Amino acid sequence: MNRLIVVAAVLVVVGAGVWGQRAQTALGIFEGHDDVGSVLTAGSAEYDPAKKVLALVGSGENMWFTKDEFQFVWKKISGDFTLTADIVFPDSGGNAHKKAVLMARQSLDTDSVYADAAVHGDGLTSLQSRAETGANTHEVGINAAHPRSVRLEKHGDDFFMSLDGKFSGASMKVALKAPFYVGLGVCSHDKDAVAKALFSNVSLTEETAKPGSKMQRYSTLEKISVTSTDRRVERVDSPPVDAPSSNGGEGYAAFDDLVNCFPRVSPDGFQVAVLSYAKGTVACPADVDVQLRIITLADRKIRMLAKFKGGLGTLGPAPWSPDGKSLEFVSFQEIPKND
Repeated sequence: MNRLIVVAAVLVVVGAGVWGQRAQTALGIFEGHDDVGSVLTAGSAEYDPAKKVLALVGSGENMWFTKDEFQFVWKKISGDFTLTADIVFPDSGGNAHKKAVLMARQSLDTDSVYADAAVHGDGLTSLQSRAETGANTHEVGINAAHPRSVRLEKHGDDFFMSLDGKFSGASMKVALKAPFYVGLGVCSHDKDAVAKALFSNVSLTEETAKPGSKMQRYSTLEKISVTSTDRRVERVDSPPVDAPSSNGGEGYAAFDDLVNCFPRVSPDGFQVAVLSYAKGTVACPADVDVQLRIITLADRKIRMLAKFKGGLGTLGPAPWSPDGKSLEFVSFQEIPKND
């Protein structure tokens, strides 16, 4: 009888060990999965170890504005990373704006701070972010990209999106506190439906660029909507170039305690766009953190449009569209080379 008890105990321990190994590998490199937000239909995550494909099924009304609803498979990390995956929607139907994403997220709350590289059903691909809890989502988009492979990189507070092995020009600044969640997600963009996305060749590298690492410098010509503040990539260059016909160091505008350079008056004469530097900055330099802001001349109200690395060479002499609804500017990026 005692011998049977010992054998049974051994079987229980072995069984628990096998179960623990399966739990660790059930989602590939990830630790868990959850539905974020109040979805009507529960999502799922299934990993095929033979094919090394992670299939996500998710519902959700949207991942936009001040809240998100989607299925998320995740791992908690604390530093810089590079996340890469090939993405396929196996079903051609559904909402054109259904999304499959590579994401870094502060929490699993529906209104969390986050940054993601989102592939839509119609091929639009965007770097999206919510910079503060409960704030609106904004994006830098590439129309009809239809990428196969997507890469999301975090270096400090800077996020970069690459498509099919090439930097897309999309970059945004988002501050995440360690630890945070990094992973993959899918949203149907229709609260009454579900969408499926297949992720393969998934790779997550957790590493901060070392001093002396080879860096690649870029410039991106972008167009930004004055009302929505959403951005679109128009051109990417490496080595970088300045804004068309950009003039250096011209003009200062005294609106607040920031250093406001390169004032550009709108076509209707009612607003002025400025490039704003941190207090105490001297001589409007290049390649530093700046804000693109708009000041309404009648009441001196100031509105921030975007944060990025820029400065001298960012704003040309005539960045406004003729209708005053958008601005063109050049942002600058420096990314570790992926050899």
